[in-house]
Amino acid sequence: MNISIKENLGKPLTPAELGKLLGISASTVRRHYRRFGGVEVASGTYRFFENIVMEKIDANLRQAFEESTMEGSSNRSQESERTSISGRQPEKLPRRRSMGGRKTEGNDGEADQGRHGL
Repeated sequence: MNISIKENLGKPLTPAELGKLLGISASTVRRHYRRFGGVEVASGTYRFFENIVMEKIDANLRQAFEESTMEGSSNRSQESERTSISGRQPEKLPRRRSMGGRKTEGNDGEADQGRHGL
């Protein structure tokens, strides 16, 4: 069974041809040649094959879709848990006079230990 490279991998593309198809510059394609399944055939000379590029793009789209659906579902569940547990908005903490770090003298002459007693 002798399958030619063109039949198996698809049409070979140069960085300029792939860039034109994707709407990006040839230099961007060369810089990220591994992402698109490119092969460096000589020093600084890259070739891409249609079928491999399509597989890489499909895998990238699938991963992005899975990540976005996972993020969306976790955000929705967290929001619903917040409202179902308390049923009210979170309470705002009082503003501090300073950003912290230094202890200040209070009215009674003792150092202000803050809300954590430190």
